Amino acid sequence: LKAFNCVAAYLQADLKDPLYVYPPKGLMQELGQDPNKIWKLNKALYGWPPSGRIWFDKVSTWLHDYGFRTLGNSGTFMMLDR
Repeated sequence: LKAFNCVAAYLQADLKDPLYVYPPKGLMQELGQDPNKIWKLNKALYGWPPSGRIWFDKVSTWLHDYGFRTLGNSGTFMMLDR
């Protein structure tokens, strides 16, 4: 039995819909830029609730393409028959 735990997996989740955030207070002034700008994110944020699901969809698609199959009703347990 082998398993893995991805600590920074959420940071690898590609966003399907645009996500905009305000930069931390005071950062834009310190950088000498317009303080009213917002940022468009390309990857999900750690701690943002949908991040885990977005990442799991990405990795499970890859695992299914590689030959893994889900076990039972869970969808989170996968096995590779070789």
